[in-house]
Amino acid sequence: DEQLQRVAAFRKRGRLPTLSWCSSSFASLWRCAQPMEGLLGQPESSDERMLSAIRCGKDQQLLVLDLRPRKAAYANKCNGGGFENYDGCRLVFGNIDNVHGVRDAWKKMGQAVSGLSNDEVGSWFKDVANSGWYDIMGAIFQCANMVIHEIDVLKCNVLIHCSDGWDRTAQVSSVAMLCMDPHYRTLRGLLLLIQKEFCSFGHRFRTRLANGEKPTSEYSPIFLQWLECVHQMTQQFPTAFEFTSSLLLHLGREVLTNRWGTFLGDCEQERSKVRPETLSFWSTLLAGPSAEFLNSRYVATTETLRPSPSQVNLKVWEEYWFRFRIHPRDELTERIVGP
Repeated sequence: DEQLQRVAAFRKRGRLPTLSWCSSSFASLWRCAQPMEGLLGQPESSDERMLSAIRCGKDQQLLVLDLRPRKAAYANKCNGGGFENYDGCRLVFGNIDNVHGVRDAWKKMGQAVSGLSNDEVGSWFKDVANSGWYDIMGAIFQCANMVIHEIDVLKCNVLIHCSDGWDRTAQVSSVAMLCMDPHYRTLRGLLLLIQKEFCSFGHRFRTRLANGEKPTSEYSPIFLQWLECVHQMTQQFPTAFEFTSSLLLHLGREVLTNRWGTFLGDCEQERSKVRPETLSFWSTLLAGPSAEFLNSRYVATTETLRPSPSQVNLKVWEEYWFRFRIHPRDELTERIVGP
């Protein structure tokens, strides 16, 4: 269709608005990349008509959630990017930092962990706060809650995007789906969610995690941060998920091993070339999931979850951050002085 081709040409890397999830009330979540309107704000009528069609049937404006900080979105206009100031659309910026901010925050968290000592006062709380790691996660939850409110309460459609539509967009869309769709809170459902929102929608595993190559300036543990988002949700809703944080840790390890065709390459086209010669992580895991991956307290529910973005409700994922060193707390028994 000529109109869709024009929309794809107007969106960065051809990533036009795509239906990602639909509720029983037919309110839906759409995802894409930023429009390429440039500094002069060159409009594309086909793109405006498509967003109007997505909004069609609703009396209120379509929520367009641009996950970038406002300043970053304006800065991207210098490189040809832009955002949707369309009639019938309500544009909201999500203030989620980009891949470089995530990488820097991850490094600072690692430094905070490595600098701990039982013999010094230290600056643990300040270092964790200054890392910004949990600021970014709070922003992800904040955006997911906006999506949930729009779809679950107002019964309206939502369009979300960042710059390219494969990092922050995948994080927010999949968190929102975990909250609204109980199937994704099962073990099999979680794997399906990762396959759909990260693998099939083109999250760049090879580049972001430097699998099989030297890290570049585009290295960023986006997927690992998302795993910690899911961990935080299992802590806030301990009976709502069939799987445990042990499964999330296992995923975090295996995605870095280059053992599985599931996570090789930067897109489905690249993975299709190696798939015949590699193993599927999903098939191997589902063939016999370990008991430690299953939550004995799990109670299936169809209720929508609304995770708290407040940092008071976010806890450091100790099993991840202290996986390569002993937690100072566990060294305290050695400091007991006998009579």
